[in-house]
Amino acid sequence: MISAALLWSCAAAALAADPEMFWFKNETQCGDAKVVVRSYCEVSQRANAVVQVNSGCTEQELVITQPGKKPVTRDLLEHEPVGDDFHIASALRCVEVGKQRYLLVNLDTGGSCDTCETQALLTLDGRWKRYGNKWQSTPASEQRAIRLREPSWKLAPRYPINNTVLEDPQPQ
Repeated sequence: MISAALLWSCAAAALAADPEMFWFKNETQCGDAKVVVRSYCEVSQRANAVVQVNSGCTEQELVITQPGKKPVTRDLLEHEPVGDDFHIASALRCVEVGKQRYLLVNLDTGGSCDTCETQALLTLDGRWKRYGNKWQSTPASEQRAIRLREPSWKLAPRYPINNTVLEDPQPQ
């Protein structure tokens, strides 16, 4: 009898501990492209926080829509190790190299360690150019051009990804 009651209370506590997860959207523009970061996160309201941020995201995708082109979707966690403290997107910048625009994505684990923050660079057609320090099929000439312009990118507007705007429910 006691073990059944103990088992029931443990199961009830486990169910109560499961966080509620929702899809959030974070929207901005990069040139004529509409950029949306969709995040599947738990709601974590922090009392007295100056900026509310929902973390605990298990999925994150980037959707880029340009006039006259099919939307492109990329999994922002595809370069992350499974089962580790993985990085989630925390901010975006629209940056330029010559006439080419890129998305500079700041990613972090929420911690304060040497490897807790990294950056990714993608083109507006969704091609990965760099993740952390690793270049992704990027020609040496393009890498040089990017490195030359990189110092000026801190001046580009920064769009925080706070995951506080719930995505509209999809019609069933």
